[in-house]
Amino acid sequence: MKKIAIFSDIHGNLQALESIVKDIKEKQINSVYCLGDVIGIGPNPKECLDLIIDNNINMVLGNHELYYLKGTDIDKSIEKDEKEHHIWISKQLNKIHTEFLSNCQLRILKEYGKQKISFQHFILKNDTYPFEDLNIINKSIKELDADITFIGHEHKPFEITINNKKIIDVGS
Repeated sequence: MKKIAIFSDIHGNLQALESIVKDIKEKQINSVYCLGDVIGIGPNPKECLDLIIDNNINMVLGNHELYYLKGTDIDKSIEKDEKEHHIWISKQLNKIHTEFLSNCQLRILKEYGKQKISFQHFILKNDTYPFEDLNIINKSIKELDADITFIGHEHKPFEITINNKKIIDVGS
């Protein structure tokens, strides 16, 4: 039986990520997916990204990685303090981090058995940023091309099933 680990929204919390990686190793997980927002908000963006890279964890981009790669101006709702924090993050990260993040996608689509599984930070409209608002999930779930879509972003776990399609938020 294939074991899959999925986590999201570490936000620079190195102790939490170290605990997750330790648990993954102890449970001999076959595939690991991080749904983004490894950086942003917390104090250890560099160390967290190093741990993701060193452990060959599959990762999709969250909004905070996109702020690092494309600048905070892609999101008009970001306030001054958060912009300043992302300037600080940019000074913490290096070329290795930039290359790694540049090779990450907004979504990973895999087949496990007969099911299509999508791993992404949040619901995407045409596989682009910005992410969709939670209010449209019920309308857009019918259009999803995966049987199960795993997301993060909201920090609170939930599950929605409509027409045999599921969206599962893994929380933070």
